[in-house]
Amino acid sequence: MARMIPISPVDARSAAEEKLFQRFASALPDPFVVLHSVKWLEKTHRGGPGRPTECEADFLVLHPGLGALVVEVKGGQIRFDAETGTWRSESAAGIEYVIKDPFAQAQRSCHSLLRLMRSNPRSPSHWGPFGHAVAFPDGTLTGRPLAGAPLDLILDADVIADDARLQKAVRTSFGFWGNATMAEPDADQGVAALIDMVAHDLHIRDLLTTRVNEADRRILDLSKQQLRVLDYMRRNPRVAVAGCAGSGKTLLAAEKSQRLARSGFRTLLTCFNRPLADHLRDAIGDQEGLTVQNFHSLCAHLAHDAGIALEWPIRPTDEPRFYERVLPNTLLRVSERIGPIFDALVIDEGQDFAPTWWEALSFLLEDPDRGIMYVFFDDNQSLYRRPGGLPQDLVNVELHENWRNTRPIRDLVCKFYTGEPVIAMGPAGPPVETVHVEAAGLLRSTLGRVLHRLCKDNNIPPEDIVVLTSRHLDATAVLGKVGSFAVELEPGGPGQVKVSSIHRFKGLDAKVVLLIDVDPHRPDYGELMYVGCSRARSYLVVLTRA
Repeated sequence: MARMIPISPVDARSAAEEKLFQRFASALPDPFVVLHSVKWLEKTHRGGPGRPTECEADFLVLHPGLGALVVEVKGGQIRFDAETGTWRSESAAGIEYVIKDPFAQAQRSCHSLLRLMRSNPRSPSHWGPFGHAVAFPDGTLTGRPLAGAPLDLILDADVIADDARLQKAVRTSFGFWGNATMAEPDADQGVAALIDMVAHDLHIRDLLTTRVNEADRRILDLSKQQLRVLDYMRRNPRVAVAGCAGSGKTLLAAEKSQRLARSGFRTLLTCFNRPLADHLRDAIGDQEGLTVQNFHSLCAHLAHDAGIALEWPIRPTDEPRFYERVLPNTLLRVSERIGPIFDALVIDEGQDFAPTWWEALSFLLEDPDRGIMYVFFDDNQSLYRRPGGLPQDLVNVELHENWRNTRPIRDLVCKFYTGEPVIAMGPAGPPVETVHVEAAGLLRSTLGRVLHRLCKDNNIPPEDIVVLTSRHLDATAVLGKVGSFAVELEPGGPGQVKVSSIHRFKGLDAKVVLLIDVDPHRPDYGELMYVGCSRARSYLVVLTRA
């Protein structure tokens, strides 16, 4: 039996495609591979520099010894009108309408797929042949075939209905385009490379955590469903995705950037927070065509590459202007000096970007006005209080489902959220714990008792815990030895607990979060609670003054 990708026609647009899917599965033996509803982007100059062309194939049939065959499907009653040179389809209601030439459609998709394959350095050169055919599952060919649509490239209802005839007809269509150009194992490598480009498996690596309890495992399983959002917006090259905390924006940004890079686009994945960028780089690993860097490091790095000298701030009072204006302005000078660098931009935590930064980033694109741009943001997490300024032409997508937090954590987070109601998709979990600190000087000892109870009494590994403070890290009172635990900015081994500020940890998450130093009298109390509490996936402890 052929390998079917996906295993069932979950996205079939017509009964004809569903029918052919089942017939391919029945008639074609191993090692045939049949991909249904294949979509990809090809970078072309049609419509402007760097503009992608959206391509698709109803079916892609692969065989290591035969090559690749694009199959276009047309259901209903189809005819070609020679007088007008048009193809026409008649609906079940007897209404006739003009359709695209199915053979021309299949040919264009085939040529695009071949160019995509040849552009992939990992694919064996000259694997093939690549060809196309057209299937008419609802009708039978009558009369002589057209010169541009030979019988060898037609799969009609009579052929499709019989397993033996369908397999023979598919092999005949392959043979029409020539003989295979490679033997094993390169032939198998050709099939594998093409599948990897258009229908690869998804592996999520360390975007949530590697040590998880049962709730974390549920969250990880659920998080895969978030990726369906990318399929919904795949036809839009410029999108602004607004989502509540826990809606999977960072996961989607990471996956979207990888998909673009695998499709041949020079892609930048950037964000404001350096720890988040470091985490994403470690989780994704090295991938050709993909740059992962936080915004200000990117500015400094590109300035160095372009030979632009930077005068770093000497006094702390000079730092805001340097990071807000000087560094971003270097991007404009970089684009003037060395030209465009990327075909696609993916920005996470976009609410932290100033309006002038968007202009500077856009000039890194081949097409500043229409190049690919995906922005993920949450206005409720605007801790830096920068104004907006997202490009006006972005298509808006809103996410209202929380997948990352257990339901008790989500319920607390929603008390500090302004926007549409958030739908809880995460698993049930233990209630949020509140611990009263009797006096400011007792924070350290209280934290030590909480850590002892969690780690010693309940066997939670210290490395699964992050202590988050609203204070600057230089001002927190919990660094160093806390009871029998080492609380460090950068834990160096097992048994150590990480401490970070809410600001630095934005965009990241942990299995267990202990939230400290949040004063309810602060004007930004709600925002700090929203961001800080939502960093916890499975268990949250809030240490508060009595």
